[in-house]
Amino acid sequence: MREIWDSNSSIEEKHSSSITPQIKQFKVSFSIPEIYDIIKKYQSDKKLEENDYNVLCWFLDSEYAQQFDELCKYIKDLFGDKLKDEYFRRKLNDNKDKISNYYYQHVYNYFLKNELDAGHIDDSRDILYEVMQRIPELFNNDMLSNEYRKKLYKILPIDEIKKRDEERATFKGRDTDLEKTDILYQKRLLNELFKKEILKNIPQDYSDLEKSIYIYIKLCQLLSYDPAYYANKDKYGQEHQDFDNVSKIGVETNNAICYEFVTIYSEMLKDMGLYVVSSTSLDLSVDENGNPIYVSFVDKHSNLQYSVDGITVFADSTTSVLCGDIINAKMNNQLNGLKCLCVDPNKKDKFNAALNKVYSGLKTENTAFKMYGKDVKEKPLVEKLKILFDVISNTDFNSTDFISYIANIKHVLFTDAELDWNLKISFIGKNSEGHQYPVALFSVNTNDIKNVLQDTVQYLCDSREKMVVKAEKEELEKMFSDGTLFFVDGKMNIPNINTSQSHKPNNR
Repeated sequence: MREIWDSNSSIEEKHSSSITPQIKQFKVSFSIPEIYDIIKKYQSDKKLEENDYNVLCWFLDSEYAQQFDELCKYIKDLFGDKLKDEYFRRKLNDNKDKISNYYYQHVYNYFLKNELDAGHIDDSRDILYEVMQRIPELFNNDMLSNEYRKKLYKILPIDEIKKRDEERATFKGRDTDLEKTDILYQKRLLNELFKKEILKNIPQDYSDLEKSIYIYIKLCQLLSYDPAYYANKDKYGQEHQDFDNVSKIGVETNNAICYEFVTIYSEMLKDMGLYVVSSTSLDLSVDENGNPIYVSFVDKHSNLQYSVDGITVFADSTTSVLCGDIINAKMNNQLNGLKCLCVDPNKKDKFNAALNKVYSGLKTENTAFKMYGKDVKEKPLVEKLKILFDVISNTDFNSTDFISYIANIKHVLFTDAELDWNLKISFIGKNSEGHQYPVALFSVNTNDIKNVLQDTVQYLCDSREKMVVKAEKEELEKMFSDGTLFFVDGKMNIPNINTSQSHKPNNR
């Protein structure tokens, strides 16, 4: 009933090893009538459904748009800016940097033009500082004209920016007596052996800024997001709310979630003499005398800010579980959770120089695809699937790092079109021998995964066994029905698999 993947296994292939012209023509014949139906419906009730946007955005982005230029013009005129914004957003959906660029452009169009041209200077100063903090790329030459840059500095001069940066970095109004006011600092939750492991190779000539960055990256490299919590938060959340769980975290027992990471990082920064503001929430109770007692963590997302060398730094290692810095630091990807909140370009340059210096010293060579060459994306689809299965079967990553690795490398191997039409990777939960943890389900169709569902073949990849197994349709449907497989966060579509009877296993 099961075929275990090995290097000699074959992947079912009906007509092609990549997306063929015949498939593209099939997509057009399938979608063009639907476009006319969408137009008629919109003319009638002025509404667009989610799928309507998908079809229209695909059509505007396809090579066939030139053949139907009059229709494209009519669509753009009919739906106007709303569709253009949605089209742009969806087109960039798989590239976070480009999404950010779109957001910058959105700020430029809607905030700067509306606010500055309307002369709302006094009301804009505080907003503008926040925008500059969160969107530093606003000052890039390709984002702003010199005219608008001059307007910005007129509203918020560089001297005012420096003043605000200094106030932010000193956390104006803070209480510096941490031993009396910070309940988590009083408890000293961090495992001392783990602390020594983190710091044992830190260069002694590092500045405090560089040391703080080093600790963040080492924590990301040493810790993993708890796979049981990721798979079933309802069942496994309670143990993470216990303060004592932090002291159990170490090199071997390295599963943690966001507020445990923040607590460990905060304690190490405070030991350096730095001031830290954490968003971690604590459950408050009272003793018999009415005095407050903090009894546990509250299960909410947590991050922190700290001040070092006159710079305010924001840290969030789990901006995304699968693509946050806990996996980025292990794969040598660009870090996205450690940011300088100062607007002063000199301070930003100082932070970026420190980050690059420290990260370059901690990176390890990622050789997973070295043997396949830089042109791996140009290989035929089936060959890339074989590479994918071989690489993930031999990786050293475990648990949630394992599926995070898959979430990252899919963009190394496959084009956006292939991920849209030929391969769907679903991260789901598995219940096995009393353990619940995430696994990856690959739905492969060398024809068309959206319109030729019957040709879809599924492979199940277990993050504990690191084994890719071909799974039949009936077998998968049974596993979803009896709770062996379950959805981590709401129902999702698995091509050609009926999951209507799926449910999470009992949480007891």
